Amino acid sequence: MNADDLTAKWMALGTSTPRQGLFQMAPLGVRVRDGEVRLGRDHAGLYYLFVPIPVDAKVLPDRDSKNIMIEPMMVAGERHLVLSCAEASLADLFALLVGELVEELEARPDEALSLPFAALAKWRELLARGRSTLSDDARAGLFAELWILCKILDLDPAKRADVWKGPLGGVHDMSRQGSAIEVKGSLMRTGRRALVHGITQLEAPTEGRLHLCFVRIERDDQGTNLTDLMRRSGIELKLRPLAERVGFDPSDDAARFKVTEESWYLVDGSFPRLINEDLANGHVPPGVLGLQYEIDLSGPVPVSLSRAAVENLIQEMARS
Repeated sequence: MNADDLTAKWMALGTSTPRQGLFQMAPLGVRVRDGEVRLGRDHAGLYYLFVPIPVDAKVLPDRDSKNIMIEPMMVAGERHLVLSCAEASLADLFALLVGELVEELEARPDEALSLPFAALAKWRELLARGRSTLSDDARAGLFAELWILCKILDLDPAKRADVWKGPLGGVHDMSRQGSAIEVKGSLMRTGRRALVHGITQLEAPTEGRLHLCFVRIERDDQGTNLTDLMRRSGIELKLRPLAERVGFDPSDDAARFKVTEESWYLVDGSFPRLINEDLANGHVPPGVLGLQYEIDLSGPVPVSLSRAAVENLIQEMARS
C-alpha cells in the first residue's frame, strides 16, 4: 500500500481530536481472519495500525524498540495487535513500514498473529545494521538496489519511493501491486552466484510475479557512488534516510562503481530456489531461526529475460 496514501488517511483522522485513551480510526479495506485492519490516530496525533486477532490468543507485547512497539489491546469491543509509533519524526518511515505490512496481511490474512512481529523484528534489525559500516558486499547490494530503483523512478512521473521495500525489511527489494523484484548485486568477476536470505525471499507474491535481477558491479575510480545514484533519482531527500537504515553513511561514500552486467529472470518452477511448499510440512520446522543458501545462475537454466521483457517489467513497476 502506498505510504503517501496511508499518511493522507492518518492526516484526515486529525480533523477531530479524540479524548485521551481513545482513537480516531479508519478502515483500510483489508480483512484478516478476525476482522478489518484499521489505521488510528490518538489525541497527541501519533499513528497506529490495528490488526484484529482472536480474543483468546496468547500474545505478549513487544516493547523492545524505543519508538515502535506492538501491544495486544481491546479496541471497539475487539482484540487487536496494535502497532504504534511514539516518535512523530519517524512518521514517514512508519508509513513505509505499515504499507509493507498491510500488503503482507492482504496476501496472508491467516498470519495476522505473526506478521506484525516479523515486520517489527526486521525494522529492529535494520536499525542495528544502520549503526555499522557497510561491508563491501552490502555496499554492492545497496548500489544494485539503487541502480534498479533509478530505472523505475526514471519512468514514474510521480517519483514514488514506496516501491523500494528493501530498507524496511520487505520480503522483496521492490514491490508494487502484485509484481516484485529481488535484486542481487555482486562484485564477482566470473559466475553468477547469489545468496538467498530466508525461505520467503524467492516466493512470489500471492497471485503475482517475482523477478530476480543479477547486477554485476566493478570498482571504478571514475564511476558512480551511492550519493550520485540518489541524486540521479530526483528524490534524494526521500531515499537518503532509507539508505541510512541499511548502513549508508554519507561520510563513507568514496567507493565508486560501474555496472558491467544486468541479467533478469522470472522466478518460476524452473528457477533454483527453496520455498515453503518444498518443505515437508509446508513451513520451516520450529526452532529453525534462519535460513540462507546460495544459488548459481551461470548455466543454461534458468533462461534470462529478453531486453524487451525487461523494459516492459520496469514500465509496469513504474506506472502501476
